[in-house]
Amino acid sequence: MKRLSVAIPAAVFLVLSLVGAAAAAQESWYVYFGLGGSYSSYPPDVKKTLDLVGDTNQESLQICGDMFGFYWPVPERPRSLVGFVINATGDSRENGEKSAHVYSYLMGLSSMHFFGSEAGAGFFLRADLGVAWFDVSSSEVATYESGKGYGGLVGGGYGIRAGEGARILVNANYALRHAGGDNLSSIGMSVGCLF
Repeated sequence: MKRLSVAIPAAVFLVLSLVGAAAAAQESWYVYFGLGGSYSSYPPDVKKTLDLVGDTNQESLQICGDMFGFYWPVPERPRSLVGFVINATGDSRENGEKSAHVYSYLMGLSSMHFFGSEAGAGFFLRADLGVAWFDVSSSEVATYESGKGYGGLVGGGYGIRAGEGARILVNANYALRHAGGDNLSSIGMSVGCLF
C-alpha cells in the first residue's frame, strides 16, 4: 500500500510532464481527473458492517478520486469553469479472511473558480451538486446498495501550471451524500490534472 501511495503521484507527475500540446493559456474545454486519500463518516449500519471485520490497522485503504471531469470556461469569466465530474470514495478493509468495502459516488454538475491569472492557476474554489449513492459489501453480511439520492461537495485548493496546456491541482474537499435515508460524509485530499 505504501508503494502505491508513492507510485500514483509519481505516475500523475509523469503524465503531466508528457501532456500538453496546447500552447494557449485559455482552452476551449478541459479534462480533469484526480486521486488521493479520504476519511469518511458512516451511518450506524454501515459502521457496524465495517466493525465486523475487526482490527484493520495494517490493511485499510481509504481513497478518493475525481473521474471523467469535463469543464468549459464561462463566457466573460474565463477563470471560471463549469462542467460535470464523478467524485468517488472507497474504503477497503481486510483482516485475514474477513473483508468489507464501502464505495460512495457523487455524479453531477461542477464548477471551479480560479483566483490566479488563468483557469488552472493559483487558488481556487470548487462546488459540485448531483446524484449520490453508495454500495457496501462484506464477507460477513449481504451486499447493500443505497439507491439513488443527492449530494454536494465544496472545496478548494491551488493550481500549478505543469507545462503547455497541463495544470496540477491540489485539492481539499468535503462531500455529503444522502441516499437510502442515510448520510455519508467524507473529507478528501487529492492531486489532480486539468488539461
